[in-house]
This record gives sequence, structure tokens and C-alpha cells, in this order.
Amino acid sequence: MNKNVGAIDRVIRFIVGLVLLYGGYYFGISTIVGIVLIILGAISFIESLIGFCLIYKILGISTAKPKMTQDQPQKPQQPQNPQI
Repeated sequence: MNKNVGAIDRVIRFIVGLVLLYGGYYFGISTIVGIVLIILGAISFIESLIGFCLIYKILGISTAKPKMTQDQPQKPQQPQNPQI
């Protein structure tokens, strides 16, 4: 499973997840609103921890930085002290 959630996105999901979990606890576990908030908060919180979002995968979105591999060409280096 490749990570498709970037660092800023993960922090936002972490905070939103905690807020939703608290909201679910505030409204009560026995209410529909509370249960929905807890489920959404848990999903957001887990996505922030693992760095993967299924909806992003389906839509082909990625906010994560691509990893450099040996297969990718590297930028040519310019000479340090060019002589004129």
C-alpha cells in the first residue's frame, strides 16, 4: 500500500479526527450523530496515522511527495568551478 497522503494533509486529518471523536463523545455514543462523528473521526485519525486514503486512491490523487528511485533520471550536475 503506497502512501498517498502528504505531511500537511496528515496533520490536518489528525486534528480533524480528534475533533470529530470528541464531538462524537460529546453528543453521546448512543445517538446517531455521535456514532456518525465517531466513525468519521476514527477513519480520519487512522488515515493520518497510516498515510493512506482509499478515496484518494480511487480518484488518483496524491498529496505525498514522490519518492526518488534509481530508475528515475537524475538532474545533471553543473560544474562547481567552471573555467572561462
